[in-house]
Amino acid sequence: MRPFIFARLTPLLAIILFTIMFFTVSLEAWAYPDLVRHGYASCLACHVSPTGGGLTTPYGRSLSKELVSHWGREGEEKLLYKTTPPEWLNIGGDVRAIQTYVNTRAFKQARFFQMQTDLEVAVSYKNFYADTTAGVQEGPESTVNRGHFLSRRHFIGYRPKDELSLRTGRFQAAYGLNLSDHTAVTRRNLGFDENTETDNIEGAIIGENADLFLTGIFGRTDEPWGDWEHGAALSTSYFFMDRFKVGFSLLHGDKSTSTRDLVGLNGILGFSKKLYAISEVDLQMQSSKLVGGAYTHGGVSYQQLNYEFLQGLHVYLAHQVSYLDFSDVFSRVDSWGAGTELYPRPHLDFQLELRKERAMALYTSYYDVGWVVLHYYL
Repeated sequence: MRPFIFARLTPLLAIILFTIMFFTVSLEAWAYPDLVRHGYASCLACHVSPTGGGLTTPYGRSLSKELVSHWGREGEEKLLYKTTPPEWLNIGGDVRAIQTYVNTRAFKQARFFQMQTDLEVAVSYKNFYADTTAGVQEGPESTVNRGHFLSRRHFIGYRPKDELSLRTGRFQAAYGLNLSDHTAVTRRNLGFDENTETDNIEGAIIGENADLFLTGIFGRTDEPWGDWEHGAALSTSYFFMDRFKVGFSLLHGDKSTSTRDLVGLNGILGFSKKLYAISEVDLQMQSSKLVGGAYTHGGVSYQQLNYEFLQGLHVYLAHQVSYLDFSDVFSRVDSWGAGTELYPRPHLDFQLELRKERAMALYTSYYDVGWVVLHYYL
């Protein structure tokens, strides 16, 4: 029998894991980013998708003006600043651009490119709804299929009651924190990067203080030649003390070349309406199916401490570690840094982050990384 995974944790991951467990026992935890510190535990309060992200509801639009943005005129949060579609129709979209900067001992690089150009539409009829995105593949010039048509997400759903949800289609399986930063190690390094959505069936129970998501993962039916993951995921969270939420996730995935198991803890801790923390730690056990293939186990950690100085102006400290093979020091990547998020008006936000990063496979010393993101949403 292989050694129990927790016995092989690095001291850093062990400390972080203990810290999260301590908070979940002795404090209380809040929910998915930002608005949980204001008492909003469920993603459905603001988004069409039960797991959050993407198209916002009319109520979510109003909160973007009242609680998120620094300024905002009456009605500015509406579609195209003044339009209110009929109740059965919801229209939105996202445009993102980024300026990146990397400075190592070997090279210096600065790039500006479009990250996303998507339109998103949802329609509803009684207890049924459907949602789809349509856009083009963006990215730097080296991006595969750049400029081609792209639908990141499309699904149909059924909600017989407010507490029950069933949907099927293409979206990310419910696992961990659904962070908007797809480059976070808990997203990109675990296979939840942009354009990695799979065809799934998801059932959910969503209560005032707790939720449970079960997802069947079926790869990508339109790309049978691709080595897409098949399996299942479970994600659950508990909301308490009006500002805290803690979650637990499991995933089993199978490919033609490998199989893996993920287990993770996460929390959004609203210490006050101004001060809050975002935390996630995940462990991965992976076995190769190739002849002579190895068994590896490792983990990732994402920690962020935020403070909102003024409504719409946030600053944060962040630390990340990716160590997907504890037996190979060259698999370790870590970074620490600071950033700011600015939400001047509804439909518009900026994010700036500067950090020191180290990839042991490249350098044993830290190098500079920075980026600025501009996001406009309909």
